[in-house]
Amino acid sequence: MMTKFQIVSAALLLSCVGASATVQDYVINTKGPHHVVQGHNLFFFAKAVVITGDNESAVPSIVGLPAGATSFFPDMVRGCCGTFMWTVDQDNAIEVLTSLKTLTGVYPLTLTYVTTSGLRRSTTYLLYVDPQPLAITVHKWPKSIALASLSAWNANMISHGRQHCTSAELAIYEPFVWYYDGGRVYYQIADETKDLSWNNCAQLVGHLYRSYVLDNDAKIPGWRVFPQGQAMDYERTSDPLSLQAVNELAAATSGFSLGFVIDWEASRETSYTLEAQLQSQALGAPTNQMTLDLVDILLGDFDQWFVSNSTPYVQPFMVALAAEALIEAWDVSQDPRIPPALQLAADQLWKQSWNSSCQCFSYYDDGGSVSLSQDLNLLIVPLYGWVFQRTGYAGYRDQGDQIFNSGVGGAWLDGGKQFSQNYRWSGQYLDWREAPAKGKAGKL
Repeated sequence: MMTKFQIVSAALLLSCVGASATVQDYVINTKGPHHVVQGHNLFFFAKAVVITGDNESAVPSIVGLPAGATSFFPDMVRGCCGTFMWTVDQDNAIEVLTSLKTLTGVYPLTLTYVTTSGLRRSTTYLLYVDPQPLAITVHKWPKSIALASLSAWNANMISHGRQHCTSAELAIYEPFVWYYDGGRVYYQIADETKDLSWNNCAQLVGHLYRSYVLDNDAKIPGWRVFPQGQAMDYERTSDPLSLQAVNELAAATSGFSLGFVIDWEASRETSYTLEAQLQSQALGAPTNQMTLDLVDILLGDFDQWFVSNSTPYVQPFMVALAAEALIEAWDVSQDPRIPPALQLAADQLWKQSWNSSCQCFSYYDDGGSVSLSQDLNLLIVPLYGWVFQRTGYAGYRDQGDQIFNSGVGGAWLDGGKQFSQNYRWSGQYLDWREAPAKGKAGKL
């Protein structure tokens, strides 16, 4: 929180930068999660809209924080301009840092902007400090049952895998198999079948993508960030170019502004950014603050989707991609916030978005209309497998089996993109479905 002296000092500084524009009126809009667990951090962002007048610089401040909590404007400090915003309407990321001593409760925060010309506007943002999450209940592991479509899943994997392992798809065109990490998919097929000839397909597709990454210094769209296949190639071949690709993806995505990734609509890009950081660190890069921030931000997306319920819709496949990234983070950190967040997501997706007639989840188009298709079932189902493995509750396996069987029977796999979507991590559902997590019935 800035003191009155800091605000006055910053205002004087602004008067020296020669800003001649003047705002007559503006309003501050905010967006983001509202719940934070004691001892953790929350990110939200603000963006002012100029109603009348011209744009100008401004100094932000926050009051109303609970004892043991502080606030920080990370993009402003790391980028421009230290103690002030260059324009009043720029995206402004705000981080609230709590401690274990911060008391639970509801705290109305007041966010205030003061422009160079002295125009002050404020808005209120509610902060809920929640207690440490309770351990999820672990049930006695149920008796195993057969998965009806397992043989069809294997057969489709082989036939369509061969179909898309072709030079005809060796172009950076999103309908092709490289998209959604075809290199990773083919290495997984090699592992699943124990047929090393599939490694040739992994390298055919993976090296195409690697060249694309390296030729562009990893400055590529955030929805095209696929580090796992490159990491798998390096682990198998020790090819330094694949390691370089992983590290460049991590370095490039770490430059994303927090004002961008805080937006729940960018959850896919946030998920891929977190995965790039984790894959690079698994191969020897040091841990960094960005990784911790991304976990907080993704958990903030889950808050907006399922706790604060502040989003106009919830896109199930985006939730699944975020779940995949958080599971990777869980494997490293054992963050106790992750299992209950993913269990809630599985419950709410089933309640809100599962269509029993289609045996699929709703898909929300850009225009707001809803369509139904089984094409994304196998991208979503691993979430249910992981929650089943963590809890042992047979209901999650039963739901997962419905999702899986319908996806195997109804997904269109003649498109390379769709093939990689369906086999990106659906094999993990099979693993989690069969093997209980370590520990006994009770609390996890």
